Formats: sequence, C-alpha cells, structure tokens
Amino acid sequence: MELTKDKKKNVLKQNSGVTLLVLVVIIILFLIILSITLPPIVTNNGIISNTKTGVSEYEKQEVDGILKVLSFEILTNNNISELTNNTFKTKLEQKLFKYNEDKEERGKVKIVITAVQYDISKDIVITYTKDGKSYRTIIERY
Repeated sequence: MELTKDKKKNVLKQNSGVTLLVLVVIIILFLIILSITLPPIVTNNGIISNTKTGVSEYEKQEVDGILKVLSFEILTNNNISELTNNTFKTKLEQKLFKYNEDKEERGKVKIVITAVQYDISKDIVITYTKDGKSYRTIIERY
C-alpha cells in the first residue's frame, strides 16, 4: 500500500513539473508575439499615428469643401470686379459665421482665416489656421 502512494506522489510531481514548463513556454511565446505585433501599432509610422493623420486629412478636406462652397457663393452674389482681398476675406468670414450659427458645437468649423489672395484672373488662395496649425486652400478658377 505504501508503494502505490509514493508512485502517485511521483506522478503528481511529474505532472506539476510539466504544467510549469508549459506555462513558461506559453509566456515566452506570448512575449515573442507581442514583440512582433506591438511595434507596428505604436511606432511613429504605426497604425495609430496613421489613423490620426487620416482624421486630420479628412477634416482638412471637409473645411476645404466648405470654403470652396462659400467662396463660390461670394463670387456669384457679388460684382467680381469690385472684390478685393480684404472684402473677399470679410465676406468669407461673414459667410463662415452664418454657416456656424446653425450647427451644434461638434459640427462647427473652428478656423481663423488669416489671409486671402484674390485676383479676378487667378486662383483664390485662402490661408487659415485650425488648432494652431496653418493650412492653405486653393480654389481654382473655371
């Protein structure tokens, strides 16, 4: 009887030793997999930074589209030959203010128009800042 108890204890010790070895191997494999998959996600050229870049590009395109529509409204509703850089900028700021009046806080276009280059025979160049960054929109003449 004593002999069988010792065999069972021996078998239990072997099983717990194998279980511990398997646990260590799994942890090592997990660390290897993490070291391979984590850098492409977290680095400067990773998925997270590319997502932020994509979002900011989308926001810029959205603002550019709004500025183009408002600029075309100004061109169609005013005498083109009487517009100057300053009057165009003022009218664009007024249109932008009216555009934002109807929007909720999330939908508002929060930009500051810093300069407008308007010439009747050339493209219109609008320079604006958003969140401290400077952007430039070119509205092509047709």
